[in-house]
Amino acid sequence: MTNLENQYSIIIAKKPKKKKLIIQPIQLVPSQCIFMKLNMPQNKKKTYGKLNKFAMNPKSVLSGLELDQFAEQLRLDMDVLFKMLDKNSCLSNDFQFFVDPWTGKIYQMDLDRCWDEVKGRNFSVDESKQNMKDIMAELVEIRRGNYTNNTQYD
Repeated sequence: MTNLENQYSIIIAKKPKKKKLIIQPIQLVPSQCIFMKLNMPQNKKKTYGKLNKFAMNPKSVLSGLELDQFAEQLRLDMDVLFKMLDKNSCLSNDFQFFVDPWTGKIYQMDLDRCWDEVKGRNFSVDESKQNMKDIMAELVEIRRGNYTNNTQYD
């Protein structure tokens, strides 16, 4: 995958019951992004593994203004995602997204979850938000240089 951060494509999806076409712009995700799927323990384990790998890079540590800008970008994008979850609680099922660990930018994905019938456990919006807050706090600690390898999911 190439870094095509500023290029857009169009996806066309058919809403099954109403049979309307939904045209939705999409943004291609930069290759350095980490895929996160946080509502299942096995997925949390994979996510923490990816963060551990990122933390090993000596360039991952920021300070001062750079750290503030990173944390602010992450907070702004989390706020957008939280508003989406509040308005569409069905998105918390199979909740997944990409985060760019270098910039703090979050890319939403699978916004069509509200059209699917969900099999298995349904997750609350609060649970999804807390999972996201926990992992983003870990990412900020990595960027701060204070990461100590969360072993809860190892």
